[in-house]
Amino acid sequence: MPSRRLAVAGLLGMIADQSVCIAAAAVPKKVTKPMAHYQTTPNGIQACSTCSLFVAPKQCRVVIGEVSADGWCSLYDMVD
Repeated sequence: MPSRRLAVAGLLGMIADQSVCIAAAAVPKKVTKPMAHYQTTPNGIQACSTCSLFVAPKQCRVVIGEVSADGWCSLYDMVD
């Protein structure tokens, strides 16, 4: 019969494995401009330059290809 210590170690290992899987699933994958409803103009006061996903000068962490700092997409996330 396995000891309680082995059972707890196995349970903790399973929890750690699940955490890694959840973290990997949370990593955003890149999408196309049409999928993100990208446009080259801002949406009111929302623009790529004020989005947490924007990487100056012309990149986005989740949209494929170059984006304009004055652009906007449906994945917009205002910088805190």
